[in-house]
Amino acid sequence: MGKLNVDKAKAIELVKKDAYVLEDLPDEFKNDYEVVRLAVSLKPYSFGSASEMLRNNAELAIMAISGNHNTMRYVGRQLQNNIGFLKDAYVANKKIADFIQDRQLKNQLERR
Repeated sequence: MGKLNVDKAKAIELVKKDAYVLEDLPDEFKNDYEVVRLAVSLKPYSFGSASEMLRNNAELAIMAISGNHNTMRYVGRQLQNNIGFLKDAYVANKKIADFIQDRQLKNQLERR
């Protein structure tokens, strides 16, 4: 499916029906906190369609990770390198340890 030409109200309506439609929405909605938050709350994996800026939003990232640890692969670089975020993400879903390359950090988290 190509990019959909819609306004914000229609984008929200579409996301409520199928959160994965976020992938087909114009970039402005992939960068819209409200639209992305709704999509992630319904289908955590839709986090992968969010803008890079919102993939670096800790609240949205934790929401996605809480629902599915595999969404860790979509977390922005800034957060992936943030020890505080990684600790919070680990509390939200311990399975994210699979995505942590730094063995010392991984061991530190798993001992908590």
